Amino acid sequence: MEDQIRQRESVVRPRAVLYVPDGGEQARWLQRGTDWCELRGYDLASLVLDADGSRWSGVFSELLTGNADVAVVGQRHHIPPTVPRIEVISEERLRLAAIAESGRPQRRPQLLPR
Repeated sequence: MEDQIRQRESVVRPRAVLYVPDGGEQARWLQRGTDWCELRGYDLASLVLDADGSRWSGVFSELLTGNADVAVVGQRHHIPPTVPRIEVISEERLRLAAIAESGRPQRRPQLLPR
């Protein structure tokens, strides 16, 4: 039992870099981002506020240097269009499997905008 308690205490929480675009809803996305980090058990390592997408490199820098383990963004379209798109094959298969199990008619997968 004592070993389990020590294990829990030594668990390192993932560190997040939160990317928030400038604009009229900046306060909203900042609050939602910090709430998300708390919900997921992330320590907020850094915050990147950006007006035009030019500071996205700061997000990558935090990840590559090990200062952060995960990047958090409010919505997919908050990612600047200059960032290369990353597709995860297994996510699509899981989504299609859920549709098949639900009994809904199958359709061709629709591409999401970048």
